Amino acid sequence: MLEINGTIIVFALSFIIFVFLLDKALWQPVRRLKEARAEELALEIQNALKAEQRTKDLIEQVDCEVNSIKNSEHKAIESLFAESKLEEAKQEKALKQELENLKTKAYQDLKADNVSSVAFIEEKSLELAHLIVSKVAPELREGAKV
Repeated sequence: MLEINGTIIVFALSFIIFVFLLDKALWQPVRRLKEARAEELALEIQNALKAEQRTKDLIEQVDCEVNSIKNSEHKAIESLFAESKLEEAKQEKALKQELENLKTKAYQDLKADNVSSVAFIEEKSLELAHLIVSKVAPELREGAKV
C-alpha cells in the first residue's frame, strides 16, 4: 500500500505552493486581462448601440427634412402653377378685351366707311341726276316746242 512519509508531504506542500504561485503569477493577470477585455467589449458594444441609435435618429431626421423639402417644393410648384394659371387667365382676358376692342374699332371703321360711301354714292347720284336732267331737260324742252 501507500505509505505516507515526508516526501509526500513535501510534494503536497510544494504542489500547493506551486498552485498558489501559479495563481498569483499567471491566472490572476490572465483573469484581469480577460475581465478588462470583457469590459472593453461591453463598452464597444454600448458605443456601437449608441452609434446605431444616433444613426437611426439621423436617418429619421434626414427623412423628415427630405419630406419637409418635398412638401415645400410641392407647395411651391402648386403655387407657381396656380400663379401661371392666373397669369394665363389674365393674359387671355386681356387678349379677349383687345380682340373685342379691335372688333369694335373695325365695326366703327366699317360703319364710318359705309356712311362715307353712302354719302359719296348719294353725292354722285345727285351729280348724275343733275347731269341727266341737264341733258334730258333741253331735249324735253325741244320736244315740247315741236
